[in-house]
Amino acid sequence: MAEPPHANPIFDGVFFAIIRGGAIDDERETEVCCTPSTAKTVLTLSQLKSKLTDNGAIECPLSSEKLKNITHLIADNAEFPAFRDAVDAYIHVVRPSWVDQSLWKKRISNPRQFSPDPAYFLVDANVVIAEDIPPHDRECLVGGILAMGGQYSTVMTKLVTHVIALTMENPQCQIIADKSLRSLPVLPHWLDHCFLLGRRIKETPYLLPEPPILDYDREGTLKYLKAENRAGESNIQGAVMLEARPLQIPEPVSPSKSRKQLTVFRNHAVLLGEDLTLNASFRNTLTEIIENGGGQVVRSREDADTIIVSTRRGLNFQHAIEHRKDVGSLNWLYHLINTNTWTDPLRKLLHYPVPYLGIGGFNNFKISVSNYAGDARIYLESLIKAAGCTFTKTLTQENTHLITAHTFSDKVDAAREWDINVVNHLWLEESYGGWTIKSVSEPKYTTFPGRTHLSEIVGQTPIDLREVEKFIFPHREPRPTRAGRPEPLEPSSSNVQSPFHTPATADNAGRVEQGTPTPANTSDKENAESGGRGAKNRALNKLHSMAPDIALFHKEMKRKGGVIHGGRIASDPARNREVAAASGLKRHRSADNEDKVASDVSRGVQNTPTNKRKKSTPPSDKLHIMVTSGDKFAFTADKSRKLRALGLVEVDDPDKSSKIDVLVSHKILKTPKFFAAVAAGAEIVAPGWIDATLERKEAVETDRWILKDPDAEKDHNFVLQDALSRARTNKAHDGLFYGMTIYCTDNVQHGIDPWQKMVEWNGGKCLPYRGRDPRLAPAGADADPEPSEQPSLYLITVAKDDRYWNKFRKTATESGYRPALVTHEWLIRVCMTQDLSVWDPAWDLQASKTEVA
Repeated sequence: MAEPPHANPIFDGVFFAIIRGGAIDDERETEVCCTPSTAKTVLTLSQLKSKLTDNGAIECPLSSEKLKNITHLIADNAEFPAFRDAVDAYIHVVRPSWVDQSLWKKRISNPRQFSPDPAYFLVDANVVIAEDIPPHDRECLVGGILAMGGQYSTVMTKLVTHVIALTMENPQCQIIADKSLRSLPVLPHWLDHCFLLGRRIKETPYLLPEPPILDYDREGTLKYLKAENRAGESNIQGAVMLEARPLQIPEPVSPSKSRKQLTVFRNHAVLLGEDLTLNASFRNTLTEIIENGGGQVVRSREDADTIIVSTRRGLNFQHAIEHRKDVGSLNWLYHLINTNTWTDPLRKLLHYPVPYLGIGGFNNFKISVSNYAGDARIYLESLIKAAGCTFTKTLTQENTHLITAHTFSDKVDAAREWDINVVNHLWLEESYGGWTIKSVSEPKYTTFPGRTHLSEIVGQTPIDLREVEKFIFPHREPRPTRAGRPEPLEPSSSNVQSPFHTPATADNAGRVEQGTPTPANTSDKENAESGGRGAKNRALNKLHSMAPDIALFHKEMKRKGGVIHGGRIASDPARNREVAAASGLKRHRSADNEDKVASDVSRGVQNTPTNKRKKSTPPSDKLHIMVTSGDKFAFTADKSRKLRALGLVEVDDPDKSSKIDVLVSHKILKTPKFFAAVAAGAEIVAPGWIDATLERKEAVETDRWILKDPDAEKDHNFVLQDALSRARTNKAHDGLFYGMTIYCTDNVQHGIDPWQKMVEWNGGKCLPYRGRDPRLAPAGADADPEPSEQPSLYLITVAKDDRYWNKFRKTATESGYRPALVTHEWLIRVCMTQDLSVWDPAWDLQASKTEVA
């Protein structure tokens, strides 16, 4: 009987190279995880090679120019010159732990789970979602975990690092307690804040059973945050100052022990730019250090592979960008010497040359910093100056921005009262890294998780090389690649981009551009082992073949009437009928009928069947719906899933969506969702609309299901449909409160936040008032030359804050406004009715105090 064939070695077909640096070194040992209990095994570099070669892998020499035949690079981090080229060439870059995990599992592990790419900041997290998380939220959390590089597991094992739960009363958390596992039970808020910030933050404030983030005690929060104010200084080590600190050269002529062991410049040719502020003596010293470190200092940029300059201008910098050479600042050069470790100059903002004249538009900004200390504060001050802004230590009404690590400080309170933009440091870092002014309205820049000091994630933003190239070569479009590193810029006319062009980022790292050759090492076998890379490439090729049709589709969408009723398609009756049938339309009207209907509506004709109340329901694939719940109406996860399957977009948080088309509610409510829907002029319908939509498998018209709640309308003295009509008119003019600033004191019911959101949903601003003089434009400055009445300045307040009333009256009167001190009920009624003229004397608090003396 023939012997069964021997199984292939685990690493059969793996061609690897090991990158020295970090924890991988000839003389140092490497810690790798090799058991299910995450115990650590210490391996030397030679042992790491042996484990690979003994199991079928083949070591390949690593060329500085090409990465031919290599399928895997073993590296402790992404701080090596070939990282971007490797990712561009679809070469797996993995940590050393990938080797032992593959041996333990007796099969090759997914390389993505061991990537040192900083974009996957949850790469070492293995997450389980507890049973007390609702099904719809579970799906969202799983998507976020995978997008951030983490692993999702459905069962509890010793490998699980995090359990997402609301309480400890679930089977998963009970297993942690019973078996004393090291898994961390955390609130889902942790994942939400990590996703918003794009960074991994500490789990401590989110740990169950008593997560500190739910403790709203201001004093306790301040005490905790003060202990964390220097948490992230390790992230900016060696990249703090705008002007590089000179090296401390020892007095003896002979090199010190650390200098004798310097190897970081081995096989590197370095050019020291002429714009560096170095005297001849110090330039000679740097030259000697580089040569002692195994490198050479050259005089020609063509001979150099590394260029050191101070600013982003000049032929040396342009040459480095065009030919994909490493270019860095003196800060970066000193960091290489001091650490004897090669790093990527793009990873730290101040390791890269600074803009010569700052960033366009930043010269108009005056920025102050709060709640950052030590090196983090110096680092942010340096960035502000490098961007071309004016930095101020104190905050005044002349400031335009306040950068803060949390919101518990007097500076933040004053900034909000003075309507100064309050943002975290990510706004400054990403504006500087992308060479453009980022919008301060993005949630990422205004997110301040409770009990989290954002200095712990300072310095993690890299330079966006694509944006740098666009600025240096404005008329030459770089070709994006998988890692975001463009190909060499060539004036060849053959590099024509696809009409369906998507810039390469960490999120779409699997995409390739049309015309980009497939690397030789991406064979069918390799594709099968890498988890479907071949399928992705085939799908992308098909997508590129569809690019002309996609471009035409977007062109037709811009025509009046859209794809179905506009442009060339509308003029082709046969094609029109085909599209209508494919879209599931129940009836089809020609272009002439559309014109007739529009004409009838404009004349107010009532006797045509097509002249019913205007249908505001858009196509189901664009319909944004929001659903409330209550005792008489339960919106189940199954219904939510089915609606999403029909193409409807479900809006859970009105703050995170700029569009609300339909609100489903069983009655008129005083809830944030209801007020947001009214402000948006959405259709408000009864729950039966959902059932009808699911039954017909398409979004049905809302006329039949308009919400009717006569009791609530009587109590509030308004008609809902009239209010929604006014809301649509207000929205066309940017909102009910457009151009208005409404102030609010701290002790108003439920705090300032809910009232602030209501005002903002209606186009206005709501600022806290604590007795400081607000920045007020003179009344009538932007109004008609002869206003019909004196404008009002509103303060939502309570009797407990009456100490501010006289000051507010005086400030308003001196600026030409009529002071109006009202209760929060005034805001509720005005927002519900969408009418500023409604009034009830019970809302007026002015009569209870004397007028200004």
